[in-house]
Amino acid sequence: MDRKKRKNREKGNSLLPIALVIGLVITIGFSFFPRIIDPWVNANLVEEELSMDMPLGRYLSNVWDEPNVIVALHGYSHTTPNGDDSAEFYSECEEIPTSYIEDHVERAMRVFNSLGIKEYLFEPPGFAWDERLVKILEEKGFTVLEGEVHGRIPTKVAYSVRPMRFILAIRKLNGSLGPKGEEILNVLSPKAQTVGETVEKNLMIEIVDAEYTWNWRCMTNFEDPRYEEALRNLKSDNPTRIILHYPDLNEFTKRFLEEAVKMPSVKIIRCDDIKSDSDLRKIDWLIELGKRNDVFVELVVVPTVVPSIASWARTLIRVSWYLFLWTVVLPTVILVTWFLFGWYFIRRRKLKSLKKVEELERKPLISIILPAYNEEKIIGDAIERAISQDYGNVEVIIVDDWSTDRTREIAESYARKYNNVKLITNGKNRG
Repeated sequence: MDRKKRKNREKGNSLLPIALVIGLVITIGFSFFPRIIDPWVNANLVEEELSMDMPLGRYLSNVWDEPNVIVALHGYSHTTPNGDDSAEFYSECEEIPTSYIEDHVERAMRVFNSLGIKEYLFEPPGFAWDERLVKILEEKGFTVLEGEVHGRIPTKVAYSVRPMRFILAIRKLNGSLGPKGEEILNVLSPKAQTVGETVEKNLMIEIVDAEYTWNWRCMTNFEDPRYEEALRNLKSDNPTRIILHYPDLNEFTKRFLEEAVKMPSVKIIRCDDIKSDSDLRKIDWLIELGKRNDVFVELVVVPTVVPSIASWARTLIRVSWYLFLWTVVLPTVILVTWFLFGWYFIRRRKLKSLKKVEELERKPLISIILPAYNEEKIIGDAIERAISQDYGNVEVIIVDDWSTDRTREIAESYARKYNNVKLITNGKNRG
């Protein structure tokens, strides 16, 4: 019995490394789950469109026709069908159907129409040129011109190599450009060309775009080297349009913009990714800055409200997931795998034993008789050899001839342990 337990223990120990490897493979596989599920979650979040019931909707309805303000649609949801939030209408990683592009353009326009916004730009997320989008915008009543960007755009949305083609789409009023559209083109038209010539001849718009404040939302003081570097680059770039993202509009960005609008070349400040939860006081400050310095302020709005998960919450969820994997999933998988392997091999061994018993039952019984008198030194080995022979259907009979040493005691221990071992004791020594 002890030998059997020892064999089972040794077999179980040999299976543990296999269970460990399987547990690691499964755990590492599940560690990629957040990356797989995130795009799906982003693509399937319920979208709510801007309306007059929302503060941002009412705000845009009031400011769109102010002299130095031009509002722009930043697509519809700022996401591709697969949930990529760096683009919407074109992506290097997926094929986007034309029907998706047309549907999102129509939905975005419907939002601005419901807010009473009549003249606006269409700024698709990401810098790229897409013939399908151009055709759809022209069919929907936009004047679409081709532009070429030269400048400094250090964000993930700028995945093309400089210089880049971009779409300048201006919503028409009664079939022609309105006053704001003409003002924008006056700023951006090639030198010595009129707005009419630019539109009629479809001339290339060249613009120096620059974004200096990307990720300044994490800046904590003016001693940050990025601040001085931005000022130096500003003077050397002479940008036409300065781009910033709303989350970066903090005290450091404000100070920088106050310096930037002093540059004669700066004609437009473009603020991207304005959403329903944006602080309208910051936008007021931006518009006032433009008025004081005769600079256009372009408010680029994502017209849908999508329930979002804050970055810190996403980080917490991922950390919790990894902790769960390594502290719960890994040990559980190892133990379950180890148990199942052990159960399988024990069951297989039992089946073999049953098969062996069946085979034994088909063989004639052979009795091995071991006469013994004072054989304590060799009786144990003799019994072991007898019961370990490979015939199978055998019984071992020890005949103790009234030994005076431990022979009978040893034989009795084997008889208790094995069913096929029997002990016969003579009442006296018979020689």
